[in-house]
Amino acid sequence: MVDDLQINEEYKRIPQDIAYWNIKLSKALRAKLRADFEKDQMESKLRIQHRARLEIDNAKVTIDMVTSAIDQDDEMKEAKLNGIDAEAEYQKIRGIAAAVSAKKDVLQSLGANIRAELEGSPTLREQALYRRRAVED
Repeated sequence: MVDDLQINEEYKRIPQDIAYWNIKLSKALRAKLRADFEKDQMESKLRIQHRARLEIDNAKVTIDMVTSAIDQDDEMKEAKLNGIDAEAEYQKIRGIAAAVSAKKDVLQSLGANIRAELEGSPTLREQALYRRRAVED
């Protein structure tokens, strides 16, 4: 049998865990959005720079030429990699936050099942009462 006191302790800790992981999720989302913003800013800056450079070298500059130059630029590659890292971290923390939330639901269900068992069995009820008193003393 699962110890109902352990479930109670876990259940008491869940709000703290949820708050902790929600804060981490918020920070990861902020980092992801910042990385996306910085990538967009970098692309705008590089578009102007590469268009100007290509206009000096070529009579006719196409959108594909500018896009290709931007994609090959080391600063743009770095901005894209930062975005990938931020997205991966966000998704990881999002998964952990979802797991903690699911744990809360499981604990609630398990607690309800234990209460139902205790109500139906005088022996189990006495054992649970004894364990609670031992912890209190």
